[in-house]
Amino acid sequence: MIFVVPFPDHDSALAASEVVWENEPKREDYVSDTAYQADYDAWREAADAAEDARATGAIFLCDDGCGFYTLLVVSGPMRGTMWFDGRATCDRLNPLLNDDRQAATFAEWYLDWLAHEESLTTPEQRRAAYQSWDEGTSAPIWYRWFA
Repeated sequence: MIFVVPFPDHDSALAASEVVWENEPKREDYVSDTAYQADYDAWREAADAAEDARATGAIFLCDDGCGFYTLLVVSGPMRGTMWFDGRATCDRLNPLLNDDRQAATFAEWYLDWLAHEESLTTPEQRRAAYQSWDEGTSAPIWYRWFA
């Protein structure tokens, strides 16, 4: 039997994670390195578990570099939608939005990516496209998070 854990409500998972992070042990509160290290190791394990729980029910589909990822949710109410993991800089996981400002499905994300990428075969085309996207013109679903 396979036990499937649903992708969590983002705000609830973030709040649970923040509680753990707010309780990080501080070295100056301990009289010995041994006591501090033991508490820190236990805290680190809890912090890692809280962060892992925030992406439970999703597949890390694309490594966007610099600690950023694109996720495909595979369980729970948001199943089939695409999310951006921006925790490397902003502590957020956010849905990638389609033109209707709804969480994009995998098919929408993929077809949008193909439509935007197939004509970008030269460095000049890429530079022009990125400049246009930075100005807010026809940005692909995957790029809108950065705008």
